[in-house]
Amino acid sequence: DSYTPSVIIHSGGTSGKPKNVVIQNRAFILGALQENIIMKNLFPGDCCLAIMPNFHGFGLAVSMHVQIACGYKCILVPTFDPKKFDVLLNKTKPSIIFGVPTLFEALINSNNVKNLDLSNLKYVISGGDTLPKTLEDDVNRYLIKHNADTIITQGYGLTEALSAICLGTKKINKSGSIGIPMPGNYIKIINPATRERCKYNEVGEICIHNKALMLGYLNNETETNEALQMHDDGHIWLHTGDLGYMDEDGFTFY
Repeated sequence: DSYTPSVIIHSGGTSGKPKNVVIQNRAFILGALQENIIMKNLFPGDCCLAIMPNFHGFGLAVSMHVQIACGYKCILVPTFDPKKFDVLLNKTKPSIIFGVPTLFEALINSNNVKNLDLSNLKYVISGGDTLPKTLEDDVNRYLIKHNADTIITQGYGLTEALSAICLGTKKINKSGSIGIPMPGNYIKIINPATRERCKYNEVGEICIHNKALMLGYLNNETETNEALQMHDDGHIWLHTGDLGYMDEDGFTFY
């Protein structure tokens, strides 16, 4: 049954108290279907460098489960050495890298491999934190210098929704944005005090609706009811507590 609980992920409480997030099996299925649709250049046999820890949604779902479900190779990195990131890339030849901004900062500062060839890279995706414009430009220059036919783009998600909610790719991207909603995901920006939908380019709270939100916080009905709320459209929306805005083209900025 796709609606049954699958895992309990311990949220680190970045923006509040630590909680135990109950994820339904359906969320894993949706994540694999979404990536298979939007990442059209990935095929069975391609490989993903899974550097992110597998005890939170980003690492467990996006870096590991999706790859295995879609037939890609998943290269686990139990102990990551930032000073030898280029050595790791030269050895594993990944097709896709998921990481946080500090990971890519380590990449452009590593200089162990002469004539490093990154032509194998198809996607380079940053998430988990805001990617500064200067770092974005530095990484893109590094990728060009090392023969990669791609750019670094951003994604956005959170444990309560398990997998990625928004994603930018080389062909669908705006610098500084976290991309557009993945297939099956809906985003709206609201005034947290009134619940009214914000206008384009107006900052408000990011709310998410899809068919695979968390079932709730374990043994915490109060917090669950604050996060998952029924709106006037009859749908349950996840109130993320994150601020952002959406432009006229549907790109979201965190």
